[in-house]
Amino acid sequence: MSLTGFFVILHSIVPNFIILLILAAFAGFAISINNPAANKAIVEWFPYKWQGTAMGLRSSAPPIGGMLSAIVLPSLAILIGWRKAIIFPGLFALLCAFFVFNLYQDKNNKEDNHNENTSKNVSLLQIFNQLIKNRGLLSISLLGFFLGATTGSIAAHFTLFLYLDYGLTEKMAGLGFAFVQLGSVFGRPGWGIICDRLLKANRRKTFLYLGCMFTLLSLTLGFFLEGINPPISVLFLLAFLAGFLGRGWHGIFFASLTEIVKEENIGVAMGFSFVFIRLGIMLVPPIFGFIADFRNSYSLSWLLLGIILSIVSITQYIFYIKEIKMVA
Repeated sequence: MSLTGFFVILHSIVPNFIILLILAAFAGFAISINNPAANKAIVEWFPYKWQGTAMGLRSSAPPIGGMLSAIVLPSLAILIGWRKAIIFPGLFALLCAFFVFNLYQDKNNKEDNHNENTSKNVSLLQIFNQLIKNRGLLSISLLGFFLGATTGSIAAHFTLFLYLDYGLTEKMAGLGFAFVQLGSVFGRPGWGIICDRLLKANRRKTFLYLGCMFTLLSLTLGFFLEGINPPISVLFLLAFLAGFLGRGWHGIFFASLTEIVKEENIGVAMGFSFVFIRLGIMLVPPIFGFIADFRNSYSLSWLLLGIILSIVSITQYIFYIKEIKMVA
């Protein structure tokens, strides 16, 4: 968090766009460090049967912060200029880092110190070699690629989908995407609660239901609504469901890693899975948009995305390793 705040504050003095992009990349690198560490903290402090809910609550914080920032920062930038406005989130990150450094305590700190002599000789390369041999981790990481593809495609295209396919104004299409964000806020803890309380922490079954339900949503967006003009309330409801189903999976995804790797390797495993998620976010949305441009409609894009996610969800249900903490 300290690195994030530092690089964000440096944005305020950049002389050109190229350096701005470089600093943004470094800030993104710092944020990527924070996510596995925060998720591992959840694993330490919460029992297995509540980890999905706890992960979901933690992962709901970014979209909430994003919504608040989207409301506050543009107005602040208009008032005092973007260079001064961007200092505030940087300072806030440094303040959060200060509080975490002074108030947070690792639950397993004493145990880690006790086992330091036995764990310090294990290299990162050895841990990585163990992880890539873990079929369960590879299975869930592959699922993460397509979940990331779904998240990235919704984030990149849902506003344009409402604007181009249904003729909503820019303002109303933007409001529709706000409902996507709202669905994401409720979906992340919501799916954790569904998994932990209703499905008795069965991650495999939860992913199966999520994938099949998103397929039904994609069929609605890509087939059932094609050629009709639904009320805007229906579109906003579908936007909420797109966020709930397509962007609400983070909590149960990262909680599932605790089943298939040893606790001391969870941080590395989460970083490993993040690579697949980020690749999905980067690679699939351009293809999603290209198909929409070629067809002059997003209908086929939604259909293909839903079908693929359904197939992957069923596949992971079959091959996802049931035994807890098996190999790595």
